[in-house]
Amino acid sequence: MNNVRNRKYARSYKKQNKENIEIQNSSERELVISMPCAIGIMAFTFLNGMLLGCLLKRR
Repeated sequence: MNNVRNRKYARSYKKQNKENIEIQNSSERELVISMPCAIGIMAFTFLNGMLLGCLLKRR
């Protein structure tokens, strides 16, 4: 049934059963973020570490 008619572009995925989707979602977790968001998180972490390092150095 997948090749019922001629398509301009081939399907890149096949439909899954509801049970398979639930099992996949519970076992695999994936976080997709953009590059600017990742750079922002890294910059925040770096600056936070610098600040904590300076505060601990003063004691």
